[in-house]
Amino acid sequence: MNSTDPQPESKPLQANAVACAEPYGATVAQEIYRQGGNAVDAAVAAAFAQCATNPLGVGIGGTGMMHIYDAASRRSVVIDGSVSIPSGAAPDVFLTGVIKGRAETTGRFPVEGNPNQYGYRSVMVPGFVRGAAEAFSRYGSGNVSWAALVEPAARVALDGFTVYPYLAEYYLYDEPSVPNALDFSSKMRAFPRAAELLTRDGRPYQCGEKIVLADMGRTLLKIGAAGADIFYTGEIGQAIAADFEQNGGFITAGDLRDYRAELRQSLRGSYRGYEILSSRPPGLGLALIEMLNILEGYDLATIGWNTPDYVELLARVQRFAFTDVSRFAMDPASGDALLEQIASKEHAEKRRVQIERGEEPAPAGGRIPQSEHTTHVTTVDKAGNAASFTHSIGSVAASCVVTPGLGFIFNNFLGQFNPTPGFANSIAPGKRGGGGVPTVVLRDGEPFLAIGSSGGSRLISGVLQSIVNVIDHGMAIGEAVALPRFHSEQGKTIFAEPSIFSAVLDQVAARGYDVRRTTYMGCNQAILIDQANGRLEGGTDPRGGRGIAYWPA
Repeated sequence: MNSTDPQPESKPLQANAVACAEPYGATVAQEIYRQGGNAVDAAVAAAFAQCATNPLGVGIGGTGMMHIYDAASRRSVVIDGSVSIPSGAAPDVFLTGVIKGRAETTGRFPVEGNPNQYGYRSVMVPGFVRGAAEAFSRYGSGNVSWAALVEPAARVALDGFTVYPYLAEYYLYDEPSVPNALDFSSKMRAFPRAAELLTRDGRPYQCGEKIVLADMGRTLLKIGAAGADIFYTGEIGQAIAADFEQNGGFITAGDLRDYRAELRQSLRGSYRGYEILSSRPPGLGLALIEMLNILEGYDLATIGWNTPDYVELLARVQRFAFTDVSRFAMDPASGDALLEQIASKEHAEKRRVQIERGEEPAPAGGRIPQSEHTTHVTTVDKAGNAASFTHSIGSVAASCVVTPGLGFIFNNFLGQFNPTPGFANSIAPGKRGGGGVPTVVLRDGEPFLAIGSSGGSRLISGVLQSIVNVIDHGMAIGEAVALPRFHSEQGKTIFAEPSIFSAVLDQVAARGYDVRRTTYMGCNQAILIDQANGRLEGGTDPRGGRGIAYWPA
């Protein structure tokens, strides 16, 4: 049954809900619900709040992609506020410094000195603010103002907040797999403006300490009062353009002026009678839908959850899908023909035949650009509207660029594009990146599950396993997002969480796989909708912070 076909009227749900990694974001969403806001209003407000209380991982200088299900029209849409490559970044701008290949664990291409990883030349045109404003203006409730959505983030930045465990963990993260990459302390020494913003007298903040982001708070107040235009063509945009021109960055005033948030149709698939609505390029929903299409040919319950056969099968499915989707580099300019082919059931059947023959995917020239440190907020309101919102600035502390007086970090997504020209994921002005897999699952034409995640390409395998845990294994959503996961993208390497039994992984390794233990496996945020009883069940991933709240209808 198609979600746009005539359906019986939905029953009102008993509550509004939010799931996110940052506790303050959940509190803010709850307050917006109390004021009469809907799921989109709550998601926008929570996301701005996350920008304030997780300044190392997300922010208004980054990317944002929101998948919305509108209950009144029974339609869905993706608001694409992803970052875009600025006009000053030529395809060969980093070519002379290329080292070799791509670091799988970070999705980044090392260049000598890493100018594409941090500093002004690593920054792409930010889309978060424009995307959030587009979602609010088109799909907000009309009961709360734009200023009301931004003000809680400004307030907490100005007043300060206590550093919580999830944020404190960001200070401990390193990127050892990227050649020449700076650890956090070295980054802070190299970028004193970032250090002034993000450290306490040069050292990382500790749990329980108070952090105040006054410049960010004042910037947010201006955005709340004047709207998104001030960030792109007004006072803030002018300050950004002047700063980047003075410091050799690629972003120009014209890039900011011309940036638009795009509306994209949901990418549609199906799985065991459920309709899967996910994100088109530059979102990563194609990989998710191909994986589910392939898995539909197997009885996963009979194979057994996280048995050796199960791990091997899902790992092989992941590798085929990642290889296929890398042809796009998740660029919307790649065209629909190849996308529809990869998303088809016929293509999945061909891949199943190859899997049964023991074949491996042929190496592909591109890889999927990704944001390894991200956050996500999922909201569902009592009317049945759902919003799944992924946003990020890239890696921890991202570019480390702070325009004087603005108080936020800019993204560093340009390092996820191939510095060698001629590939699908090579650098080209206007190309977009930084998407996630904000996804809505329908059952009998009604929302059943809204989900999304952080974690680079591992957010795709994380969302995949959570969906399968619910549909194939009958798990409650809290259990589905919490149980141990694994990821496989290149070669025959499988990254697995420590809590997967050693006896299982030993058997997988004996079959010729390079099995590596890791604790880096994304952070899912999901809400399950029980239409029959009108109840919402939130699941926030224990791998991150814990922000979950309900507001009675």
